[in-house]
Order: sequence, then structure tokens, then C-alpha cells
Amino acid sequence: MHYIVVSLGGNGGVFPVISIAARLRARGHRTTLIAQIPYSALAMSNGLHFIPLSTPEAYKSSLEDKFLQMTRYRNLYELRYCVGWNCLIARSLRDLFAPDTFVLAVDRASLWADLFANARFKMPVVRLQPDLPPVVGSSGLADGFVSGSAPSALARKCEAKWRSMMGDCGLRAGPDNIRRLWSRRASVPTIALWPEWLVSGSSTTADSQGYFGFLPPPDMLTGVSKVPFTNNGKKLIVFVAGSLGTTRTWNDHFFEVSVNICRALGCNGLVLGAEGMNTPVCLPDWFMLSEFVPLEQILPHASAIVHHGGIGTAAAAIRQAVPQLIIPRVFSQPRNAEWLRRSGLCIVLEPRSYTASEGLRCMELLLAGDCYRVRAKEISVRFNPETELARLCESLERWSVLHRDSLAPSTKGAR
Repeated sequence: MHYIVVSLGGNGGVFPVISIAARLRARGHRTTLIAQIPYSALAMSNGLHFIPLSTPEAYKSSLEDKFLQMTRYRNLYELRYCVGWNCLIARSLRDLFAPDTFVLAVDRASLWADLFANARFKMPVVRLQPDLPPVVGSSGLADGFVSGSAPSALARKCEAKWRSMMGDCGLRAGPDNIRRLWSRRASVPTIALWPEWLVSGSSTTADSQGYFGFLPPPDMLTGVSKVPFTNNGKKLIVFVAGSLGTTRTWNDHFFEVSVNICRALGCNGLVLGAEGMNTPVCLPDWFMLSEFVPLEQILPHASAIVHHGGIGTAAAAIRQAVPQLIIPRVFSQPRNAEWLRRSGLCIVLEPRSYTASEGLRCMELLLAGDCYRVRAKEISVRFNPETELARLCESLERWSVLHRDSLAPSTKGAR
């Protein structure tokens, strides 16, 4: 089989699918990853064929505008970036079209090209859900299309641009407008990349074709160095602000509060993802910064972690039984945090409540008693990432054979 894996997002959506694709490759299948340009080296080091969604310059521009997705002008972001990405994905799927192709797409509201390939070419598609589902009764920006006069006008421009760009690359959009394609999502099988028991009681998981525990991270680049830290008998707290592009106006506040917490507790501190922070030239020797370090390298030494609620960060902390203080801000982060709070794995603070005094109070609760660490250990022993990855790949192989037989692609209309 040729598995084509598509992801529009950041680490939380890309790392698991690289692990899946690399394992499928090891099992004798062809694998292609379509993702943002920063993941090219990691994909190729894991043996995957890679198709970038944009140039480094265009990707940087999309990060600078990412805040639009948190506003009622979400469709403006789709107009500027997502339509082009989807056209490139649709064209790539057409060019890779063959009877043995099978598409794995990370479930995102800004992705519909896989649904187009399913509708037009009869390509079998499975959507992967790395983030935890919505919590019943919770509020926040919903997935899908935003209502209102301005978004509606932008949505119409998105539709027009989609048709125009598809025509430019020799593909007929036909009746498959974005809204109609998005409605097909309900008929596409989904796989949850988290254990079912973690979200017991959720009403949104009933249609999932399978539940799997958090997967192991991909093999990282050999050139990634470990962060040295002073092993002076002090506890280490790891701080993760969030992914680049979602931390505007937040990084500096996060850094200042984090330093003050470590100073008050007499702990070592390490900030990961420090891009864009206005940090002092000289830092105390007990506080360090790094743009990126694999969490698996540093969390075994940590006493606690403060982070944004990204599912990959949370899963890594659970695996290492590290107590968590979560400060969710955007997208799926609030619902991830709420499920983890209900599981007794973390304390959750709203961003405006992350002050030196409140952060210190929460950190003392995490560090002073053993209840959070004990709970994390109880849950971590239930995780077996390697076994879950093998089980998932076996399921995908079975499903791909069934889909190949029942949804065998036809060359009619493929071009």
C-alpha cells in the first residue's frame, strides 16, 4: 500500500503521524507526508517521502497571521493560506492516485482536500484525531465555519478562490464546494489517537472507528542536542509557552511569571519554545532557555511542567508521570485541559490568572503533595505507546485492504 499522510498543523498533529508513517514504512509500505516545510528534515530522516505545503517565507507569514483563526475573521486566514494548501494537497493526491493509495488526514476544520479526493477519485480516507474531543457544555470557538456578515463574505471569496485555483491546476471543483465537502466529514471513518477511557462520558466519540493510546514520538534528528542543566539538588520545572504563531503578546508575560515562580521556590527552570521572547541578556544560572528539546530527554529530570495544553506535551508529561499546570489559550487546548483536569492529572489556570502569586500557589500544590504525581503514575502504567502504534498499524492495514476492495479507485474523472 501507499499511505499518504496529510497534516496542516504543528507538532501535536505532525509528530504522531510521522510515527505512524515510519512504522508503516518499516512494515513494507510506501509512505508520503504532506505537511509544512519545517518538518521536511524530520520526515526524511524517518524515511518518508515529503511534499511541503509552502515555502519557508510563506510558512512564516502564515504563523504571523495565525491569530486570525482565533477571531471572527477566521475565513480570512483560510482565504490567505488554507485554500492554497488544500489545492496543493488535492493536486498531489491526484498525481499520486493509484489503486493502492490510502489517505490518512489529521482532522482539522481547515482541511478539505482529502474529502475532495474521496468524493472525486473514490480515494479511501481515514481521519486521525490527535486532540481530545469537546467537553459537553463547554464554550469556545467551534470547529467549522464562522457565521456573521463579514465571515460570510470571506467564505464566498474562499469558495471562489478554491474553484479558480483548482481550475488552474486542471481539476474540476464541480459541485464540490468547500461547505459541501466539509459535510462529507461525517461519513469518513475516524481514529482517535487517545484512549477511550480518558474521555469516558463524551458524546462525540461514538462514531470513531477505533481508540488508541497516545503514540510514541518519532525518531528525532540525530543533531538535536540535550540541554545541560545544573544538577545542584534543586527541583526542575519545565515551562512550554505554546507553538510559534499562537503566543503573540503572551511570551513575555509567560517568561516573567515563570522566572518569578522559580525564584520564589528556589527551583531550576527551563523554558522550551523561547522564540520571540524579550529575555534579558544575562539569565541566572538556575534558569535556561531553549527553542526545542525533545520532551522525552528532559521530562525524566522534571518535578513539574507548566504548558499550554497541547496534546503532545500533555501526553509526554503523562508518560513520564510529571505533574502538570496547564494554561490553555486557543483552539483545542481548553478541552484538552478540561479532560486532563477531570482525570486528576493537572491544575488548570486561565491565562489572566497566571500571575506570580497564583502560579506559585498552584506549583506548591503540585510539588508539596504526591497526589498529582501518584495519579500520573497510576495512569502512565496504563500506556504502552509501542504496542498501541503496532495495533494501530495492523488496523490500518486491515482497513486499507477492505477499502481498496469496496472503494476501488477508478481512473474515470481522476484528471
